[in-house]
Amino acid sequence: MPAETSPGVPTPTVEAHSDLAARTNPAGAATWTWRSAKCSTQSCVEVADVPGDGVAIRDSKAGETSPVLLFSADEWSAFVTGIRAGDFD
Repeated sequence: MPAETSPGVPTPTVEAHSDLAARTNPAGAATWTWRSAKCSTQSCVEVADVPGDGVAIRDSKAGETSPVLLFSADEWSAFVTGIRAGDFD
């Protein structure tokens, strides 16, 4: 069953990517400015703004060897809006 979304929040779309490695380990990720999540007491998650209007996340414990997940600005905004609305509680 599909997850419910908040009214006015765009539903993220899953795109078919022929090169998953480029999507999870993008070139240039080592040069991005990574910051720890504010609520992460053990610095488990880092977030970076991606040139070209996107957001990336990675596991800070693995550092530069961590796989990187990329999201469009719209996908990230919908995720953050859902968190604030309690959609994932």
